[in-house]
Amino acid sequence: MTFFRLLFLLFLAGSLIACTDDNHNAQSNSSVTPTSVYTPKYGKNHINKPAPDFNLTSLKEGKVSLSQFKGKVVLINFWATWCPPCRAEIPDFIDVYNDLSTKDFSILGIAMDQKDLIDEFVDEFDVSYPIAYGKSDVSKIAADYGDTMGALPYNVLLNKDHKIIYAEPGTLPKKRLLAIVKPLLK
Repeated sequence: MTFFRLLFLLFLAGSLIACTDDNHNAQSNSSVTPTSVYTPKYGKNHINKPAPDFNLTSLKEGKVSLSQFKGKVVLINFWATWCPPCRAEIPDFIDVYNDLSTKDFSILGIAMDQKDLIDEFVDEFDVSYPIAYGKSDVSKIAADYGDTMGALPYNVLLNKDHKIIYAEPGTLPKKRLLAIVKPLLK
């Protein structure tokens, strides 16, 4: 077995473990609120800390930075087109964004992929929220938000003051996302 094949298998195993964590999924009921039940396991060192700003290339707007979302609750979704769990959660994110974007909520997808593959994916899934992309710069930003393993998907939720209130690898089910976001929009 070649070194690269072994490295890929280890990465894949780590991603699958992150995406299927039983305790994480056990907390996916609708009664979860950001201040009551959510106990982070992975990004806990970042919870309640200010989110670091960044500048990335956007698919449609040129450049995008976190400061452009001032005063909004923001879900930052680190993903890639080749990641099956990422592909599975994005249709739910589109639904939530379309329902809540007029209520001071936004999603920023940050893809670790090539522009042409992202363009195809965005067209195929009719992604309505902003998408940024990159390679090593995205990995650094993800690590700044607590994703030190490089797991995908990795979701970070910021309140209106842009403090991190959720940072976890693995899919973020629609029901859980809504349970955490809706109280922040009041």
